[in-house]
Amino acid sequence: MKRLLLIPVTLLIVLTMLMSVLPAAADGDPTVPTKAVVGQGNTPPKIEAKWELAGQNTTWLGVDNGKQVFLPSPAPALSTICVYAVVSDPAGVGDITAAYADVYHPNNGSLKVQIHQVLLSDFAQVTNLVNRAVATEQISSTLASQLLWMLDPTKNQAQLWWGCFQYEVHQPAGDYRVSEWAIDRGSARSIPLDNFFEIVPFSTLAIDFSAVDFGTIVAGQKKVVAGDDVFLQDDGKPTVWNKGNAGAGMTVVNTPMTGTQFGKVITNFDVQLFDQYVEYTARQVVTLVGPLMPCTPVQIEFSVLPPIDLAPDTYLGQIKLTILSPAP
Repeated sequence: MKRLLLIPVTLLIVLTMLMSVLPAAADGDPTVPTKAVVGQGNTPPKIEAKWELAGQNTTWLGVDNGKQVFLPSPAPALSTICVYAVVSDPAGVGDITAAYADVYHPNNGSLKVQIHQVLLSDFAQVTNLVNRAVATEQISSTLASQLLWMLDPTKNQAQLWWGCFQYEVHQPAGDYRVSEWAIDRGSARSIPLDNFFEIVPFSTLAIDFSAVDFGTIVAGQKKVVAGDDVFLQDDGKPTVWNKGNAGAGMTVVNTPMTGTQFGKVITNFDVQLFDQYVEYTARQVVTLVGPLMPCTPVQIEFSVLPPIDLAPDTYLGQIKLTILSPAP
């Protein structure tokens, strides 16, 4: 006769409850599920961060209201500014095909240049550039840590793209907008990431004469040293050149021209810049409003007006020229 094993109902309930709360075993050789989705359309890249750094012939002046501030070099040097971007892609970094930085003029918003950036793979250089972005207050140290993790070639979650453009002083100063974007193999375009940097206005005066030699003069007769628009050092034709990026004026001051033998003086002079003609006396500050425009050498003319009773002698003096920026 077979026996039936009867288990009390209460015991079955307890066993069932115990089985439901025990965790799945994690020791041994676990197996976990995997998952991937093929989407209906392409997913665009993402600009994780971007920043600008001073390149050749450019001086970084600091940060003003969140903008990088750059001082370019005087003409004829070309100043370089470089744009860097960290780019990721939901389909993997191998899907990224190109990155661009569009730079727009401050005066009318027109496109100045489109930078076709290149991929930087050297992780030591990448690390240095990310750290420079932190030092120039363009990204936080927390974000830098995240970006370096993504850029680590063993993680392969993002790429650093970069490129530079050149600034010439005949182009305007002001706030330049930079719009960073990227595309992938399916031509999907990222949402652009925009910011501004500032190129400061400045002016600097260059002259092509080391002296103003009036040569032989006659008492009571005006003598002119005429200039030209050709910047050629010591050609005897005075030329002034504003090598900055902003219009400027200038001041002229003469000392008396004093005779080396008898000590007599010449105190009357004149100067002409464009259509501005001014007669003046020694130590009088003459302001010429110009304006002296960037990248354009222009002639300047100096005259001496000796008195009628001037004694024969050799007369020496000085002319001091000072640029005024901005133009008065």
